[in-house]
Parts: sequence; C-alpha cells; structure tokens
Amino acid sequence: MNPNLSLIIPCYNEEVILRNSINRILEVLNSARFSYEIILIDDCSMDGTVNVIKQLVKEHPETAIKPIFHKQNEGRGKTVNDGILNSVAEIVGFID
Repeated sequence: MNPNLSLIIPCYNEEVILRNSINRILEVLNSARFSYEIILIDDCSMDGTVNVIKQLVKEHPETAIKPIFHKQNEGRGKTVNDGILNSVAEIVGFID
C-alpha cells in the first residue's frame, strides 16, 4: 500500500545539519496518523552529505527513506522535480 505522504527533501552540502533535521522530522511524522515516505535527494554535494544519507537509511530500516543521488549538480528545481517524479503518495510536499 502506498504511503499517504511523500516528503521530498532536496540536499546540497547538508552534512552538518541533515542528521538532526531528519531526526526532528521523524519525531513529527511518527506522531501523525498517516503513513509517509521521505525522499532525500542529494544534488552532487561536495561534503559528506551522501554518506549521511546512506547512514540514515541504514539507521532507520523501519522508515521508508528513499535516497536519490544526482551525478551532477542539477539545481533545486530539478531536484524537487525528481522527488515528485519518484514519489508514490497522493500528497507530495517538500521542505528545504
């Protein structure tokens, strides 16, 4: 069954803040009455963002975290659009 919400999070050089941000987002979403997936899209970061995303997927196997990794920087608009194209929920949103 598809989740109720697809939450798209475009990422570019987010190594320092991504883990805390995702943990706070998970606290909120886990207290909700609907199902969800989180789509993390790295837009060719030049720091350790890719490794943080991979670690988050491993640390939260019970959560539908879908990672996408751009091979070249595409910009915020294309990154969000890729998230929309890869979402499966009826409701799609994004946050920076």
